[in-house]
Amino acid sequence: MFSTATEPAAQTRSNPNVIIIYTDDHGYTDLGLFGIDGNVDTPHMDTLARDGALMTNGYCSAPQCRPSRCGLMAGRIQNEFGFSQNHSDPGEGVGTLPRTYPEGTDMAGPHLPRIELDDPYYRNFPKQDYPHYNEAQDDVLRQGPALLKAMDDSIGGVVKKLRDLGLEENTLILFAGDNGAPTKIRTGGGTPDVNGWNGSNNVSMRANKGNLLEGGIRVPMVAYWKGTIPAGQVIDEMVTTLDFTATTLAAGGGKIPPEFDGVNILPRLTGQASSIARTQPMFWDFFFAQAVRPSMFRIGSPSEADRLP
Repeated sequence: MFSTATEPAAQTRSNPNVIIIYTDDHGYTDLGLFGIDGNVDTPHMDTLARDGALMTNGYCSAPQCRPSRCGLMAGRIQNEFGFSQNHSDPGEGVGTLPRTYPEGTDMAGPHLPRIELDDPYYRNFPKQDYPHYNEAQDDVLRQGPALLKAMDDSIGGVVKKLRDLGLEENTLILFAGDNGAPTKIRTGGGTPDVNGWNGSNNVSMRANKGNLLEGGIRVPMVAYWKGTIPAGQVIDEMVTTLDFTATTLAAGGGKIPPEFDGVNILPRLTGQASSIARTQPMFWDFFFAQAVRPSMFRIGSPSEADRLP
């Protein structure tokens, strides 16, 4: 989501631009500043986190792409309006939602299909040799981080353009993955099948995309607003992508509808509040599994605070 005025100089902080960067199948491991995998090179995303707020307990609303995005757009847990999984019918039309973008334009962020082998980002990325993987798996772990690097450079380009236009101090940037990484490595016939894997990982989270364990719904999450969000924050309270919807509405001066399941986290991000004002737990209902997380319950992660300089 991105809005801009004709005359940037006339804008004020009470009417900011908002950019939501929502990546596809972006595993928790796939943010370089965590230091989990040294081959993950994301300096621009790391800078947004260091110069803004890193949410270490960030969650998407579903462990799958379409319902997660529907939740973000509606500001509500998508099950409430009948879109619990990718093939749901939300109440109008027949079957799945129609394609609204040109075919072939969704072939990148870290989602399958993987980066082309003649792409400069792949060719310039060093070959990998993980001790616990074979050659085919090592190559996937070259393709995945190479695509992350391409995405990271694009994010850096967006921030540079904002800076060049004098818009950086009047733009809220929110970043999150839409669900965990699809670490589908099968071993049929004794040969690992890497066709369902994009090279993303969820270490040290358990499970993967399509699962309600942490690896399926806990995602990288960052907020950046130069001059408004103090730099260097590490927020370990639960934050959900549904909060993005409520927060952007509040940032623009709108009133948050009572049916919203997300809350405005700007007071916490800006230092006006010491905690997030959340009264309801977050719940997930996906296929044959359910999960609930109380608002005040915190789950630790691999020393993220210690990794920020």
